[in-house]
Amino acid sequence: MEVESKQPRLSGATDAAELRIVMIGKTGTGKSATGNSILGNREFKTCLSGSSITTACQLGIKTRFNRKISVVDTPGLYDTGMTTEQVTTEIVKCITMTAPGPHAILLTVNVGRFTDEEHDTVKHFVNHFGEGMYNYLLVVFTRADELVKNNQNITDYVRGCPQSLKEILELCHNRYIPYDNTLSDSRLELQVKDLIGKVDEMVNRNNGNWYTNEMYEEAKKLMQRREEAVKQKLKEEEQRKVKHLQDEFDKQITLVEKKQAEQLLVQANKANEDRVAQLQKQMESERRLAQQMVDMKKEHDKALHAALSRPVTVTTGGGSRCSLM
Repeated sequence: MEVESKQPRLSGATDAAELRIVMIGKTGTGKSATGNSILGNREFKTCLSGSSITTACQLGIKTRFNRKISVVDTPGLYDTGMTTEQVTTEIVKCITMTAPGPHAILLTVNVGRFTDEEHDTVKHFVNHFGEGMYNYLLVVFTRADELVKNNQNITDYVRGCPQSLKEILELCHNRYIPYDNTLSDSRLELQVKDLIGKVDEMVNRNNGNWYTNEMYEEAKKLMQRREEAVKQKLKEEEQRKVKHLQDEFDKQITLVEKKQAEQLLVQANKANEDRVAQLQKQMESERRLAQQMVDMKKEHDKALHAALSRPVTVTTGGGSRCSLM
């Protein structure tokens, strides 16, 4: 499956006497060593190290096989001590250093385990240079001597490589080559010729075009649009989260207010009940007092009536008595 570049392909006929190459890959995959072998000269510093020696893009130029060959060695991502943004800024320089643009981008991958970081390295470059970059990509499997030791050919190795690497190979039209930087001078020279032959095939496939600065600018604009879309999406998600939290807060406030209202109602009802009980008690006391007063009046009336009902004896002057009713 061919990845069609959405960027304009601006270039004229390729000068067969000139070849411009950019090296990319994770630290420890032989970028610098492969660049040196292509140039036939030790232009880039190499050593066995877990951290990147190359922290800035370096340009090496050599006339070899009657051709002017330019190679740019780039820093490795994730292990330079630099931030990803700093590395990206540095790598972008490779476009101007190979002006008017590179014919080939060589991705170095060790024979063996293809790591997530290596996959992310390719993804990182594609994000910045656009998917059209795959049209200029050639995978170089370094440490090919391991294949010889294991009596394995490159075709069988690729057939059994991780799916993530197979996807990259498919996107770059299955362009790959085994490479052994430990070969002797004569054999190493033949290997370099094979590599340049692969690059020339790719250049012909691209109709003599190279990756241009205009393509990068278009890819950068596309990436900026993607970043803006991501930022907008994150902003909308943040706004939804804030709204959700506000709604939850309002619910809690409503629940608290409702609970407080219920508590106040209970307190008011309790106060009313206490007041009613107090009034009932007071009324009962007043009723009993009134009843006592009624009873006392009845007793008084009864006593008065009894007193008035008794006959009164009056003694007359003649000594006789008479009763008065």
